[in-house]
Amino acid sequence: MKDQTVANGEYQEQLIDNNAATNKSEKKTKKKRKKAHSQKDSNTNVTDMADNEETTHVKNDEQTLNAASIQKRTLSNGLIIEELASGPPNGKVAAPGKKIKFHYTGMLKESGLVFDSNVGKTAFKFRLGDEEFIDGWNVGIEGMRVGDKRRLIIPPSMGFGDHAIGENIPPNSWLVYDVELVSVRK
Repeated sequence: MKDQTVANGEYQEQLIDNNAATNKSEKKTKKKRKKAHSQKDSNTNVTDMADNEETTHVKNDEQTLNAASIQKRTLSNGLIIEELASGPPNGKVAAPGKKIKFHYTGMLKESGLVFDSNVGKTAFKFRLGDEEFIDGWNVGIEGMRVGDKRRLIIPPSMGFGDHAIGENIPPNSWLVYDVELVSVRK
């Protein structure tokens, strides 16, 4: 009987130790959640990273989605590049002279009118740096990796300038292109 009492006493001590460990673990978990929640609340606004870069946290149903942060750069020529999503870090890089394929949606900045899109269709292809295409594409797509998504906000000087294109693009229009790089070849 003595052995059973000792065994039962040790068993009770182990239960108490296990419960204490569980309580400590729960406290740590609660503390981490509280800390993460308070950091989310303080990061809901735009934070400056550099002179011309910023990170915007997008709110969705009262939750901050840090994964949806956007890095934004404004180049000296007026082109604005927003990084929307990153592909694999080992993806091929678009560089001048390489043949690229990409999906895009083109719209007017002023009205938001979508004037062209190949999303859901065959990817558009051209040789990066080809002067036949607008400078906004050549400069804005350079450096993208396969799988990357960018928004290019193109000033008239890097788009179609003072020329109207069809009936949907008036002269001196700022253009917005959402692009996703699909492939890069030699």
